[in-house]
Amino acid sequence: MSDPMNILLSTDGNYLPHVRTLLCSLHVNNPGERFRVYLLHRALEDDSLAGLASDVRHFAMHHLRSAGEIDLDWVMEHTSILHFCGKEKPWHERYRYRFGVPYKHYQHLTRRLLQTA
Repeated sequence: MSDPMNILLSTDGNYLPHVRTLLCSLHVNNPGERFRVYLLHRALEDDSLAGLASDVRHFAMHHLRSAGEIDLDWVMEHTSILHFCGKEKPWHERYRYRFGVPYKHYQHLTRRLLQTA
């Protein structure tokens, strides 16, 4: 397996939507590639970075802390990279958790994009 591509980004809160778009584009247009992303910033709060990479194991905590505002729809709208930690993976046949749905959705979109390319 090749070494990951190193990506260095420098941003502030005004450009976070563009960082999300860039990360999504990297992922969609470079299937199979690995990336190591470094983000330089001075004043970004943890809350503003929450949508850049989310660990599904913390979903219940975010859902409770936000009084239900952070739900699956919120995740789909605000997340560019959804990282699946631990042994349970949505590409395994018996995966039974809620984030299998967005994974399958993007898997099908990726197949369609590759077929038209």
